Amino acid sequence: MLGTLAGSGVNAAEALKLAEEPIGNTALRARFAEARRRVNDGAPISVALGETGIFEPEDIDLMAVGESTGTLAEAFSAAAERHRAALDAAITKAIRILTGGFLALAVGLVFFCLVSIMTTILSVSQSVLHR
Repeated sequence: MLGTLAGSGVNAAEALKLAEEPIGNTALRARFAEARRRVNDGAPISVALGETGIFEPEDIDLMAVGESTGTLAEAFSAAAERHRAALDAAITKAIRILTGGFLALAVGLVFFCLVSIMTTILSVSQSVLHR
């Protein structure tokens, strides 16, 4: 959101204010509001956001470079893309693990059913032979 707002020409303080509004977690929202206050007081965005602990150091480095080169919107977008890729990788890994677990469960259930059927058949055949 910050990348889109900054790329659209919205000033940093207003972009931070607009990005703060949809944050549902009250603790994160308070830290984000503190960063916005620091920016309003003249602190660089990268420093203000870095002191909150919300963003990772790599993101802060991207923002610092973006501020110094005038490509802050691209820096925000690059940080977002990095996190999006990491989230996609984590979801893919979780899906693979869950799929493997469900497949193992299904194979185990089929094996259990086959053993139960075979045991029942053998039990019936034993009782028929002993009569």
